[in-house]
Amino acid sequence: MKSLFIFRFNLPPNKDSRDVLVVFVATPAIDAQAFATEVEAEIEANLVPDEVVVIVRDPVFEKTEKALRTDSMHLATLSRLGKSTAVLLIGYDCMGNERRRKCITEASCEPAVALNDFQRRGITSIFNERRGFVEATATYHFENPSGRHTERFIRLSNILARGAEIAFIGFCCLPHISPLITVAYLDTPSLYAVVSAINEQRSLFDEATWIMADNFSSYAGFEQHHFDSSESAIVLISASSSGSLARRLVSEKNVEPDRIVHLLYLGNSPSDPRVVCDLSHDPHENPAGIDVLPSVEESNDCAMCAGGSHAIKLQGDQFEFAGPQQDALLVGKAHAPAGLASLMDRYVGDKVFELGLGRSTSRLPRQFHINSTQLLASKSFKDKLDYALRRSLPASLEYIIIANSDSEPLAKVIEAELPNAPSIVSRDELDAIPVATQ
Repeated sequence: MKSLFIFRFNLPPNKDSRDVLVVFVATPAIDAQAFATEVEAEIEANLVPDEVVVIVRDPVFEKTEKALRTDSMHLATLSRLGKSTAVLLIGYDCMGNERRRKCITEASCEPAVALNDFQRRGITSIFNERRGFVEATATYHFENPSGRHTERFIRLSNILARGAEIAFIGFCCLPHISPLITVAYLDTPSLYAVVSAINEQRSLFDEATWIMADNFSSYAGFEQHHFDSSESAIVLISASSSGSLARRLVSEKNVEPDRIVHLLYLGNSPSDPRVVCDLSHDPHENPAGIDVLPSVEESNDCAMCAGGSHAIKLQGDQFEFAGPQQDALLVGKAHAPAGLASLMDRYVGDKVFELGLGRSTSRLPRQFHINSTQLLASKSFKDKLDYALRRSLPASLEYIIIANSDSEPLAKVIEAELPNAPSIVSRDELDAIPVATQ
């Protein structure tokens, strides 16, 4: 299990930028072996950074500083970075704000790196790497629980794949959650992992309380759920492109706007201070962000539907695909393949076609059978067969091989067509045919 979340970025993103490696410590104590392994891997892949920023909870700040300065493995890792790389240690409080910082190496740590320089970029990096979007294809798109259609949607559970990454997401949520919050209403059970990460980090701070979480199942459970409007409760929404669920919470459930927090947001509206991560592209603040927003349309005016794409309904609080939906279909004359009418006219009354129930206990036909005996007895079929045999059979035919006993009546018809009657042999009697037979 990884105890560190590693993220690398340039600050600011231009030709004179600094290459910064962020090391977020997801556990109370930094693991020297894990730190050495991750830093070594980064150096091998992307060379030595200009600066390394280590993020820890403030109650363990002094302990971490001492370990970085005295532990032999840490000292070996820092020496591997070289004297030109600055190593900065930052401690954060229970609100996710910087409490203190200190340079561990002799290299200068100025200009200062701030926490909000990389939080949005870090979550966006996780989103991109873990493929947070579920994408449509040319044949189908999606219908959100809100009723609107889209060609892609965010599924939070996709990005909650690694413990250290979840811890980092929880750390980014801290500035939006007061230490006095004790209740969190979630629109999806996927957020339980994030709340758990928040609780684990807050457990080291005396002033913070434990948060109890309850899932209200997004739009599906909105009407039935009761929301506490006190100052000790918040609503945590996993992702949104329009803020429509938040507006309903305000207008229909009397939830104060400042008690609603969006974890992820991607839409045309201006950034909301209650958004933990705006996934949209920004050349300076979020260079790896999403630059093409998902297309969202009303169901009665959907261009994707008009183009022949099928809308798959998303259901439940984790946006799962609804099961196959049966549509009644009455098979009529217009559905018949070309030539069926003339075929049935030829064999009507000849008892060629048979239906059976098989082993089914229902009364619906399950087996369809052509009676070969009745078919050979049919004058219409016999006339067409005779014509085909006269055109196709060579006069030199000596042997007719039959697959089974059901094939023998047809073989006898063929035999009767030739002046020199060929021999009829089964597939088990192939050795009776002379090897020299052409």
